[in-house]
Amino acid sequence: MSAQLTDLQVKALTQPGKHRVGGEGVGYLYVEVSKAGGKVFRLKFHIGAGEHRKEKRYTVGPYPQVGVKEARQKAREALALVAQGGDPTEAKHAAVEEARQAAVLAQAHVFRVVAERYLKTKTKLAASTLTQYRRALENHIYPVVGDLPVGEVKVSHVNTIIERLSRSPTMARYALGVTKAVLGYAEVLELVPRNVAEGKSGLLPDHATKSHAAFTQPSEHAQLGELLRRLDAYDGANGSVGNALQLLVRIACRPAEIVAMRWQDVDLDTATWRYTITKTKGKDGKPKLQFVPLSRQSVAILRPLYEASGGRGYVFPSPGNAVGHIHSDSLLAALINGLGYKRGEITAHGFRASFRSIAYDHLGVDEVTLELMIGHKMPGVLGDTYMRATLEAQRREAAQKYSDFLDTLRKHQPDER
Repeated sequence: MSAQLTDLQVKALTQPGKHRVGGEGVGYLYVEVSKAGGKVFRLKFHIGAGEHRKEKRYTVGPYPQVGVKEARQKAREALALVAQGGDPTEAKHAAVEEARQAAVLAQAHVFRVVAERYLKTKTKLAASTLTQYRRALENHIYPVVGDLPVGEVKVSHVNTIIERLSRSPTMARYALGVTKAVLGYAEVLELVPRNVAEGKSGLLPDHATKSHAAFTQPSEHAQLGELLRRLDAYDGANGSVGNALQLLVRIACRPAEIVAMRWQDVDLDTATWRYTITKTKGKDGKPKLQFVPLSRQSVAILRPLYEASGGRGYVFPSPGNAVGHIHSDSLLAALINGLGYKRGEITAHGFRASFRSIAYDHLGVDEVTLELMIGHKMPGVLGDTYMRATLEAQRREAAQKYSDFLDTLRKHQPDER
């Protein structure tokens, strides 16, 4: 019986070649030392009998990742398999392939992979809707569960997605809906025993509706007329902020859009302003171009500003920055500090609500025209059709009606209705 090498002896080996380890029983366990000094345990054995007997080698593992004691144990297990008519090399290859297939299967069941498969089934969804799904997945859902197998997603993960959106209740609800849809798809495919996002709306934060203070009721028309008179008397009425407020009252754009108004986008001869709405995306996911008809009163506000500026740069330039424009916050500051309103009593953004309410309830402007003027994306299957139809004549008529009505309020203070 040959001597058995110890772990220290194997460690001390430097001579390239094969060195018998021993202790494995039937067979020949050795450590092979390469010229570079690397060491690998291998087992030489035979399978078959007679003329079918073949010599084979089985790689047990590299040293020192596999120690002498473990190498002997693995060799004994391999020889036991040989005694039963098996081949340890083939068994090892089969185990490796099984592990590879298991890894591939596990990867196929990862949440982000299942989500992509789900989206590919939604062939009838609009491109803009799919874009919104992807944004919710990439920005809010994948960071939490993207790399987890769908079967390992728990209610606690769903709650984490929602908690991270606690300051945005609307997005939290949307993200929950997308998560639920993906896991529902996984449930149909029998990848999960149940949809853990189902029935979890109770986890959502309360939705506090944000409204902008505005004069919208007939009983408030006199107050709107008073605001217009205060604006006329405002000390800064001839400055950028005052002129921006004068125009903002008469058109339906957002404060941030009006302060960034450029002369290159304005055509006073056709009474038109065209600009890109960043908040409203089209079917292709890109910002939409907004058409704004200007009433005679709006053109009268802009004409002297155009002549003074030569039609270059911003319409409402910043007093402290020759190449910049005023900030939208300065409009609210003027309402409070210049016109004497209390914080929360009126907002610059609230003029949009005033326009929509008065134009619809008092002037008879139809809802489609109003939504186009405000720059909202039209809902429903006909939404894109309405967005393509500018309804220019109707919008020009509505803009002029509203400006004329404001003049009536400013001059006559109509009775409350």
